[in-house]
Amino acid sequence: MAACSDDADDGGGADVAATSEDIAAYCEATCDENARCSPASTRTRAECVSDCQSGTDRFAGVVRRDILADEAPCFETIACEENDDRCLDDAAAANGIDVKNLEADPEVKACLARHEECAGTAGDFTDDICGVHLLFVTSKKLEVERCFDLSCDTIADCLGAYE
Repeated sequence: MAACSDDADDGGGADVAATSEDIAAYCEATCDENARCSPASTRTRAECVSDCQSGTDRFAGVVRRDILADEAPCFETIACEENDDRCLDDAAAANGIDVKNLEADPEVKACLARHEECAGTAGDFTDDICGVHLLFVTSKKLEVERCFDLSCDTIADCLGAYE
């Protein structure tokens, strides 16, 4: 697993995307937490990792490597009764993203406004993308933000690759 570091060569910053190997390390860490905190689970570690990768591998080349590198180690120590969303919150904060105050971010505001405007139309999309896209490398983040300028008829198709 990747270690936490302030050294830009290790984490990568806003323009270095996670690789499939980074996603695999992330999945291994989350599955180790699952095994530690849910010992009665009938899923094997291999099944857990496979399921995780099939759901997240599409984010290789999209999500910032530094965020994943700072998130994965949290799963080793987080208390089982604690919500593991804290791992992502802490990793994002360590990399300059204030997840506690997302509604104040102008890009998130624009996305939420479009979400509300397109609700109930062919362009209805989940508002989850509004905060999640801040975790993307700069080029992918800008691609998502360009979708917000589209009509409600086409916005969902544009965002589909990122949801």
